[in-house]
Amino acid sequence: MLRRLTSLAVLALTLGACAAGPRPGASLPTGTGATAQSAAADPAGLDMPTYIRLTTGLLADALRAGDATTVRLFTAYAEGQDPQPDASRAIAKAALAAVPEGATEAVGLRASVARIAAGDLGVRSASEPTGITFPADEGDHPRALTEWWYLNGHLETKGLGPLKRRFGYEFTLFKAGALLHWAHVAVTDVTLKRFRYTREFIPAKQAKGAIGRLAQGYGPHSLEGVGPSVYALASGFGDSGLDLRLTSQKAPLLIGGNGKIDMPEGKDSWYYSQTRLTATGAVVVGGERKEVTGVSWLDHQWGPFFVSGFADRWDWFALQFDDGTEYNLFGFRSASGQAGNRHVNRSGSDGRGTAGTRFTMERLDWWRSPQTGMYYTTDWRIGLPETGETVEVAALVQDQELARRKAFLADPLPNYWEGAMSAVKHTADGKAVKGVAYCEHFGFKSPSGPR
Repeated sequence: MLRRLTSLAVLALTLGACAAGPRPGASLPTGTGATAQSAAADPAGLDMPTYIRLTTGLLADALRAGDATTVRLFTAYAEGQDPQPDASRAIAKAALAAVPEGATEAVGLRASVARIAAGDLGVRSASEPTGITFPADEGDHPRALTEWWYLNGHLETKGLGPLKRRFGYEFTLFKAGALLHWAHVAVTDVTLKRFRYTREFIPAKQAKGAIGRLAQGYGPHSLEGVGPSVYALASGFGDSGLDLRLTSQKAPLLIGGNGKIDMPEGKDSWYYSQTRLTATGAVVVGGERKEVTGVSWLDHQWGPFFVSGFADRWDWFALQFDDGTEYNLFGFRSASGQAGNRHVNRSGSDGRGTAGTRFTMERLDWWRSPQTGMYYTTDWRIGLPETGETVEVAALVQDQELARRKAFLADPLPNYWEGAMSAVKHTADGKAVKGVAYCEHFGFKSPSGPR
């Protein structure tokens, strides 16, 4: 059932996930069950059984090929404070069962995996972090089951009126365990109303990270700290790409007040935002390089949590206003659409952060995806009763959906909408403050959702 997952990973890279689907005649490897799933369907998401299944396949392929690097990545993770030791044991047992002993080309690889299968996971430490430390926590956290680095931004070229081009972008590096890594990158041409994106699986040997400093490189997509609160972002896919230098203008905003929040499944996580970064550099669209400046946002979250197969979903907003304030707002919702915990995180113009738990949402307009048939909210009114403020946000381009273009096991992450938006904040004393926003949320089968 799990033969040739490495070939599946390579296929995911070579096909590319930009707006064109698989090449004519391309096929997925047999034995994965992938060909039986519709690329547009969202049957489960990256739940724990899928995580185990995919990691098992990659580990089995590494054993067959004598790929010592991939095997060592897995065994080091399992031996070093693995937050899901039962899953690692199950993965090791299944991988060994899938590979006849004589098929292992590198001496000692089976033995190291067998130790994990037998439960020899090393000395476990009971110590837990007590807070977020900068810049050390900007980097990789090998103990985390789940971790991602996410950026968005609003960029523009020089010029006046019709001579100026406006763009938005999203950039995400995501990892689960030791062997599963993805890069999601999107560029929105706001002026021409065009949207380009990629969803790429990155083989573990091509996913580089550093502990104690930010230096993540997932294939052709990289994010690196190059100075105090200064970052270099580079990405290329199809005829599009990003080459940006980002400089943070504020202290990081600790989500929830201290950076630690509970996830819906009951596990905790560490989470901070750098809510205002100046951006300079270039955007590539249609093979043409455009010099740009603008504003960006950076999120980083990690911990022992797993996103429960995305049964619990969310509506998330990054809001940046001309008065120097920013807001990280998000609310969880169940698979049935019932509203869950909500978070309001504000960075004041002086950089001081505050945290609350109350906001309301009105879904004012909808767009239906021709790719998935799902409905996404494109215009919102958000009420903040703790401050008496109201925020209105509207999509700058309706079609900003990052839809799955390959079969489920080739891309088990969900379909979602991630887009550049305009924003206006109405203060309690009647002032209107303009701004920009990004929104990430999941679609509905009909135009309705929690308020």
